[in-house]
Amino acid sequence: MPIQIMPTFSRRAFLKANILGAVAFVTGDAFALEGVPDLRLALMSDTHIPADRLPGARGYDACRQLSVAIPDVLATQPDGLIVTGDMARHVGNVADYKVFLELIKPVTDVMPAYLALGNHDNRDNFYTAVKELQGNLQPVQDKHVSVVEHRHVRIILLDSLLYVRQRGGLLGKEQREWLDAYLAAHTDRPVVLMLHHTLGDGDNDLLDTAFFFDLLAPYSHVKAIFHGHAHAWKRYEYRGIPIISLPTTAHIRGPEQPIGWVEALFRNDGMDLTLRAFSGNRDEDGKTVSYAWTMPG
Repeated sequence: MPIQIMPTFSRRAFLKANILGAVAFVTGDAFALEGVPDLRLALMSDTHIPADRLPGARGYDACRQLSVAIPDVLATQPDGLIVTGDMARHVGNVADYKVFLELIKPVTDVMPAYLALGNHDNRDNFYTAVKELQGNLQPVQDKHVSVVEHRHVRIILLDSLLYVRQRGGLLGKEQREWLDAYLAAHTDRPVVLMLHHTLGDGDNDLLDTAFFFDLLAPYSHVKAIFHGHAHAWKRYEYRGIPIISLPTTAHIRGPEQPIGWVEALFRNDGMDLTLRAFSGNRDEDGKTVSYAWTMPG
């Protein structure tokens, strides 16, 4: 369930929100945009925050670790924060989200945050916790989809939640049809997709992965897909599209993985992704992976 959490506006936050919210109105070459600031975002996933604030069974202290990450995010001065699901530890209780929102409040005080649901989240409880906050939602029944607009890129947050605490996910036919129509109608700039679930053919993955990629095949302006769920920092490619698996801020499933978040810079001709690891395997901390792209035609 992507929700845009609007900050209490300082002048700096007002300018950042305008950068994020601006829709391009251009003629000729839409990507000859001199003077348009690049889009800087902090990307997180799988925070797994519990209401009791206690460490989990494996000893990882998700609340403390998120509290460590937040000042690092603020220090990079991004234009916004995106979290790709599993904000709550287990079943998405209202109290879990209240603690999560409290922990990220230093960020949401000064910039927008865009949140998508994972398999440990609960739509109704999340809405209860954030009922006074407003979002930029798209018209997909029983799925909550949002679009982050910038003149260099469109970022679409998709809803892959199927059942709470069941690992597999699903976009579903109606959301896929909406995405197909949206991509066909919005071809003026690169598109980046973000969702929670991993993209494969296993029971724990997005169960309509094949349909998803069949849908994307005609749209060369889709330049990358980000997901969470794997608790792993990994980059690969499938059917010609770069896939980026975001690290967790909570618990890792192997000593080779970092705990942290990703600083993302979206340019008019590509993106730079820098790992910000504060625990786990920190070998790639501070290293940047860059992607270049051009628009068709």
